[in-house]
Amino acid sequence: VFGYVGEEGAVTTFQYWGQDGDAGRSEKIEIMYTQMYGSLEVGTGTRTEISGEFDETAFVVSIIFRR
Repeated sequence: VFGYVGEEGAVTTFQYWGQDGDAGRSEKIEIMYTQMYGSLEVGTGTRTEISGEFDETAFVVSIIFRR
């Protein structure tokens, strides 16, 4: 995972991961942008399969509450 913390709570992350499963090898990348609002972090991003074994693209939404 690579990330960059910008001004005023803006965070951009990039991650790559791979895993072996019953249907074959899966390798994915994800790019996410999140923004902090006090103890709440809200983000959106995209995830894409890059191995060629599967056809998968997803839109990701995250809501995180930090105490």
